[in-house]
Amino acid sequence: NRATSLTIKASGTPIRIAGSRTGSTLAIAIEKHVLFYDLDAVLPRFVPIPEARFSAGPRFLDDHHVVYVRDSAWTLLDLATGATTTLPPLGAPRGITSPTDGSYFVVEDVEGTLTRVGLDGSSSSLGAGFAIAAGSRVLIAKDRTLRTSDPTPRLLATAAGPLARTTTRANDRYLAYAIGAELTRLELRTGVTEHARLGRAPASLVLTPSGIVYASTETEVWRWDGAAPVRHATTPRRITALGFERDHPIAMLDTLSWFDLARGELIFPVQTTRASWAEQADLAVIGDGKSILLFDLDVLPIQGLRVK
Repeated sequence: NRATSLTIKASGTPIRIAGSRTGSTLAIAIEKHVLFYDLDAVLPRFVPIPEARFSAGPRFLDDHHVVYVRDSAWTLLDLATGATTTLPPLGAPRGITSPTDGSYFVVEDVEGTLTRVGLDGSSSSLGAGFAIAAGSRVLIAKDRTLRTSDPTPRLLATAAGPLARTTTRANDRYLAYAIGAELTRLELRTGVTEHARLGRAPASLVLTPSGIVYASTETEVWRWDGAAPVRHATTPRRITALGFERDHPIAMLDTLSWFDLARGELIFPVQTTRASWAEQADLAVIGDGKSILLFDLDVLPIQGLRVK
């Protein structure tokens, strides 16, 4: 059994609160308005799994499939049906990367070796390096080069210095990376390359579908659209990673909280190291060791959520 507490925002003082007989709908009367909340959509949905601890994951492959490793056993979970598929052993992973259609995924093991895996369990070696999610495909970075993960790989770019996984990003149209304090953006279709320089080397990057680059340096986020970079936001604590949700970036702080850089507020404070979000939907998935929790980030207003 689990207890879940929920805090919601309301623009005014509640006059009366009532719940439906089924317990899934909440009505709040505020002055001249009545607000309705679908609690089934707001509260997390628990997907039970056998008693064990996660070795890796959970990781979205697309909006409907999650892969995770539990006691060295690889499992594919269908979120719509709850069905699970056992995958062949792939060792202890350092990372799992997939294209948006979820048709395959790339596993990086602790030795830095990459393997491409199909949903049917087929696999092929991609050599050493690290994987970068790039929209409808996965790219492979090794030293200064970036190539496709196809059976016959194609070279896309050669950087001036070694590429780093936290400062190399790509989508279907653009590639962006940082070498020291210098930012580079490449339009993959035309080959047009642009450069910009920050005051210090960024710790992480995020790339929007339209090619805007956000770079984090300690507690600052810089925005680069091809002109001179500008300071976009300042966070209350050090930024450890950047993600992307709808049309603006989300910062993960060293408190393991998610910070909305557009609204300037904590939107998802959760104490866990097993967090991930879907690439194409406003969903978050969290593993707590015995189950998977699913949250819809598009259901507003939500101020805080705590699961016990």
